[in-house]
Amino acid sequence: MEMINCIQAVLIRKKMSKSANTISAICTNKSQPPLKDMKSIAEILDVDIRELLISTKG
Repeated sequence: MEMINCIQAVLIRKKMSKSANTISAICTNKSQPPLKDMKSIAEILDVDIRELLISTKG
């Protein structure tokens, strides 16, 4: 599967762990959350939502 998000990197940078299967699947890009959920994740991690996504521009 294509790498779309970089949530795992943000979790590591913030020294937060992942435990639920859903979060694990998202962090390994096996599953992608809806944009609404990405917004919630960004708020919880206190980061801009753009930090959770891999840029489509080089």
